[in-house]
Amino acid sequence: MPCAYLTDLATFIWNDLGSPSDLSVPSIQTKLTSEAFLGQLNSLTANCYSLVTGDISPVLGNREQGIYAMMYEKDFYTRKLNQLMAGDAIMWTRVQDGDSSIVRSDLVNVARLYRDMQKQLDEQLNMVIGSYRKGRAMPSSVDYFTLTNSRWYYGAYGGPIGGLGPGALISPWP
Repeated sequence: MPCAYLTDLATFIWNDLGSPSDLSVPSIQTKLTSEAFLGQLNSLTANCYSLVTGDISPVLGNREQGIYAMMYEKDFYTRKLNQLMAGDAIMWTRVQDGDSSIVRSDLVNVARLYRDMQKQLDEQLNMVIGSYRKGRAMPSSVDYFTLTNSRWYYGAYGGPIGGLGPGALISPWP
């Protein structure tokens, strides 16, 4: 059984999608704790999460949970679009009892809505992943000058020069 934070994450996703009747919190948890879906998170974030007795190890941080939720929502809209295109989904806009008329919604507009939601989530996910990777990047420099092993970075007292911290780029040239 997944731990509490995965249940909370699945509940958040379910609520964020508008509490769809064809989806349940346990089914979301099952997808979140699948090897394939976790592998996608590892690929996007360059991490090494794994499943240990149904739980994700190490525990996902807040940023990783947000990315994971966006991944699920994008996948949800992709599945909905595929169902619609395959003819499995039928959308109704109006049902009348008098003279028994049923009006079917325009599938093109519904498909466009799903595609737009999928595209918007894809753009947001790419932006968040870029920011996430940038925030985790190690300091580097040009011309193969190794910043962290140089006397320019560590100075005479063994710490970063001028207290600039490990992310500071210090040029070896005067």
